[in-house]
Amino acid sequence: MKRIWLSICYVLAPGFGMILAHITISFFNGADVTRQNTFKFFVYGIIAGIILLILRLLIKGKTLEG
Repeated sequence: MKRIWLSICYVLAPGFGMILAHITISFFNGADVTRQNTFKFFVYGIIAGIILLILRLLIKGKTLEG
């Protein structure tokens, strides 16, 4: 069960990182931060996290269960 929770965190972390990056870049550029763009960057981060998780599992040769 611990591996499943860690995998969920491993997928969500890039999403939140992309949100922080989007807000920071928009702040320094003087651009508006909208919910739509913020959600779009969160989804991009989730997709990146899923790809990273799949690659990690392929390299280690393991599953989420063990």
